[in-house]
Amino acid sequence: MEIKGSCGQFEIGCKRFYMPGVVVESTCSKCNAVAKQNMGNDYLSYPRANSNTTLPFYCKECEFEWEERVHLVVRLEPAKT
Repeated sequence: MEIKGSCGQFEIGCKRFYMPGVVVESTCSKCNAVAKQNMGNDYLSYPRANSNTTLPFYCKECEFEWEERVHLVVRLEPAKT
């Protein structure tokens, strides 16, 4: 089997995109506490594939809010047997 071609950015077509098993951690720049986004519970809102988007973070220790940029990639690969 051979897979050819590539696609650019496109709308995934859902309001809430969950990714069970994925946890994103970010360190608060104010107090150095670690904040987490559990993508099985939290979600990307109206995501675009193969594009940058932002994740909001909130520090429970000092109540600081910030965003981190992530890149959502969708690709097709041969299955491993």
